[in-house]
Order: sequence, then structure tokens, then C-alpha cells
Amino acid sequence: MAPRRRANTTATAREPARRSARLVAAAARASGAPRRSTIRINPAAEARRRAAAEAAAAAIEASPEPEDIPAAPESTPPPEGSPSLGSPTPPAEDTNFLAYTTSYRTIQYGPRGEREERRLKCMLVVARPPPHVESRLRYYASFFLDGENGSEDGPKVAVMSSYRIDKRTTNAPNAKASWIDDYLTVPDPNALSADSRELAKLLRSVFKVDGVAKHSIRALRNQMNRRGVMVIDVVNVFPAFQGRGLMRTILQMFRAALQELPEWFVFRDVLILNNARFTGEMGDTWGEMTDDAVANTLRNMYERMDNYQWCGNQTAWGEMMGIMARMVQDA
Repeated sequence: MAPRRRANTTATAREPARRSARLVAAAARASGAPRRSTIRINPAAEARRRAAAEAAAAAIEASPEPEDIPAAPESTPPPEGSPSLGSPTPPAEDTNFLAYTTSYRTIQYGPRGEREERRLKCMLVVARPPPHVESRLRYYASFFLDGENGSEDGPKVAVMSSYRIDKRTTNAPNAKASWIDDYLTVPDPNALSADSRELAKLLRSVFKVDGVAKHSIRALRNQMNRRGVMVIDVVNVFPAFQGRGLMRTILQMFRAALQELPEWFVFRDVLILNNARFTGEMGDTWGEMTDDAVANTLRNMYERMDNYQWCGNQTAWGEMMGIMARMVQDA
């Protein structure tokens, strides 16, 4: 997960083929598909997980079931005569993947008052995790403008990154609860790797150590308990393309793409993000603005651009985070 107030770096390690099978099984559990497991489990650790899961299940059963949400509209398909933009091959930097989908949308792009019709391409990739990671999947989206005459040699303009958490839901009641041990009950998050540390802080700000959403969560608390959870850690329109009408479209295309993946990797549940600034190239675009001013600006932007709901300022290990959330599908 991209660090806040630190430079963002990401590395993806290639792993043995057997890890792919285990990850597919994790995705199958999240979708409610039947599975087989050959993983050896430590009895003491499993006993702790079962106790935490039983407490979480009791709290979940006590909460009301959220209303069904209709499916979001699909992205605009590519027009005829543009076969290059319909290429099924992911970008070279994303070859270490489990699944992907490509979608397109016609947009009005450019400075305010000077916008013209362009086409935006979204490629969403489900990446392989490092060998030691079993409780999350990384979803990474890249966005490209079309080139001259609709060609595919246009620039990369934005990225989004997120982690899907492998947790028990009403559709996957028997999924492992290892995410609780990995992120919620660790005594010192600084002992974790950089991406796991930031992810743990955000999850711990939302959930108690038993995996139940905190009572202080102001919106979508019941859905966070019953449904799956995906944490968005990067929303970045590159500086050269900011202020040209892209943000609303990339947020919407990302949600649509989550529903167009192969069945085991489709995600239709809760998206969570933190409205804090980034550092490095992403954070520097805010100039001399204070952290509070940036947080307020981002909160207003996410509310206005894609109807994220404010869940309140929440605390994890003494650090406060502003939490926002929405369902993938439009209400």
C-alpha cells in the first residue's frame, strides 16, 4: 500500500507456479466457489482465528442485511476500426498477472473550456502477490489516452492501485481469517514491510482486532462486516494531465472494470480509501498546502466525483486517518 508522507515504491516478485494455484483458491473462496485446501495449519493459530471469526460472525448476524444494489452500467466498447486498442495483451510491466480486463470510454478531455472528444483506455490487472502473502490480492489499473487517429500509442495518464482482502463474508463464510493475524493483531506495525504496514494501519483504523468494523464508522459499517473489502491505496492522475477532466472518469472506469474481470476475480463489494496526501511525485503536486487542506480537498473531490461517503477520522496505533468508502455498484 502506498505510504502516506513517504515516497511510494512498489515491487512485484515472480513466484513459483504453486503460488498461483493457492491464490486462485483464495479468489474462489471470496466468490463463494467450492474449494479444496492442502495447506497445513498451525493448531494454535487456527484456534485463535476460529475464536475471532466466531465473535465476528455473532456481530455480523446481529446487523441488518444491506439492500441489494443494481449493477453499474458497462464501459463504452471500442468502436469498429480500432483493433490496436482492443489488444488482449497487458502492458509489458504487468506480465506477472493472474487476470486482466480492458475497457474504453469516450470522454471530453482538455483544459476547461477547450475540451475535445478523446478515448480513454483502462487496463485492470490482478497481480501475483509475493510468496509470503496469502490474505490479499493486488488490483492495478493503468489509464491511457488514445494517440493520433485513435491509435494505441497515446500516453499513460493515470494509475490506481488497491488491495482486495481475503475475509469472511456472507457469500464465503468459511474463508480463512488470516487477515486478522496479518494486519489487525500485530503488536507493532513497524515490523511489517512498507506496503503491509500502511495497509495494516488503514484496516486497523476501520476494524477492531476481531475483524468487526468499529462502531465509530459512520457509513457502510454493516456492509463492511457482511461484504468483501478492497482498500484503494493509490489514485494518481499524472501532473501533466491534471485539470483536464480525467478524475471522475478514472474512478468510474475502475469500478466498472472490477465487475468485468473473470468470475473468480470480480469484485462488487466495499471500496475503502484514505483522503490523505501522498509524498514524492504524487504528494508534491499540492505545493505548500497544509495536510489538513489537502485532506479536505480530497474529501470533497471523492464525494463530488464518485459519491464516496465520509466514515470519519479513525485512529490506529495512535495515528489518525480520514476514511471514506462506497460500494462498487451504484445504488
